[in-house]
Amino acid sequence: MEQIRERSRKEKIKEEKGREPKPNDRRMIPRIIGGEPIDPTERPFLLEMRSYGGLPFCGAFLLSASVALTAAHCVSPLPPLPLSVSTPACGSSIVERSVSHPSYDASSLRDDIAVLFLSSRMEDCLPSFLSLTDGPPPSESALVAGHGSVDADRFVRPSLPHQARVPLVDDSVCEERWS
Repeated sequence: MEQIRERSRKEKIKEEKGREPKPNDRRMIPRIIGGEPIDPTERPFLLEMRSYGGLPFCGAFLLSASVALTAAHCVSPLPPLPLSVSTPACGSSIVERSVSHPSYDASSLRDDIAVLFLSSRMEDCLPSFLSLTDGPPPSESALVAGHGSVDADRFVRPSLPHQARVPLVDDSVCEERWS
């Protein structure tokens, strides 16, 4: 049974990587929308969020064995309970509580970040590179990954998480562009 699941996962990756964007398609710009599919076992700290009996609707990132980070728009207003997170490598856990940033604004998505407190620990899925020090300089790039839509114009949920390399820019540039 495990071999069938592994083969199926590899077939999905191959199929999604083989898709070519159409000319003038916005997805040709490297970003999470239109990124490349990845095997979920390569990034076990990436979690899928589900509401009771529902399909995955958002992603989260494991910060510690029982705490994850997600977007506030995924939990505010709160989706139908119980809410759970899962990853192929560590199984699933119920979200006991979520706390959105106190300045989160749903209309502008400003401060769109939330913390999830999980009912069970996911020790084996912690990222080995997590550091709370200053990040790389703005001239560098970062790898972003998640379970969100792969189309900028409509919701298209892929069967696998995607990743993309994006440029890092100075905070002042972000303020100027997005304020």
